[in-house]
Amino acid sequence: MKLVIASVMIALSLYYLSCESKNDKEERLNNILFPSLDFPGELDCGEVILANGIDPNYPVMDPYKIKSIELNGDILNIETEYSGGCKEHSFCLIAWSYFLESYPVQVNLLLSHNANDDFCDAVLTSQLSIELSPLKNKYTKYYEAGDSLLLNIKISSGDDISLLYKF
Repeated sequence: MKLVIASVMIALSLYYLSCESKNDKEERLNNILFPSLDFPGELDCGEVILANGIDPNYPVMDPYKIKSIELNGDILNIETEYSGGCKEHSFCLIAWSYFLESYPVQVNLLLSHNANDDFCDAVLTSQLSIELSPLKNKYTKYYEAGDSLLLNIKISSGDDISLLYKF
């Protein structure tokens, strides 16, 4: 029975891969911001993506500037500025190294930006609201003490922004 299921899965995979065009595959990979990894499932960039242990050089980091950043409860609000205007841009906050033993406990994140090869010159801004509760829930699941995390957010310029996330 296992052999039959495995054979069917392989056949379906081969069929899917043969029908998928190169552009469809690139668009799918670009949309999840990990062009070099096979990340399972679709990602919701409206909340922090927990990807502990990934190489932070994998996600797409097209240029942008941070105009403002603030925490409001479990929501991280970020105003970004970038050039473009011809294609849709994606931003995702990725926790790539978290729960570093320190006081307060630290989390390394990066704000990934995928411009989808948009070379237009308009100056655009985006208001991002990113839910941090998945990070908080994972932390409280493993640690009994503590009510805050130090968020170290790597941005496209290579700089870090640090914020204290209290809950």
